[in-house]
Amino acid sequence: FYLHGLIEDVDPAPDVVGIVRGPFYSWLDVSGKGENLNESILRSISLVMRVVEDYGPFDGIYGFSHGGVIASLAAGFADD
Repeated sequence: FYLHGLIEDVDPAPDVVGIVRGPFYSWLDVSGKGENLNESILRSISLVMRVVEDYGPFDGIYGFSHGGVIASLAAGFADD
């Protein structure tokens, strides 16, 4: 099962442009505009937990960069 972040990144890092085709997504709003960081974290964790509830159980979860943060937080919530 594959999820991508909820926020479309219209200004991706120059290092990935031309190497990886977009669109690009982020889990966290670090832009300082729009929804704030805390809200984006809560929305992202909620999405992951809904997917686990609807389609799980899963053996594990992983993510890269911001996705790794959300994966770690969601895995911790699953234990609570």
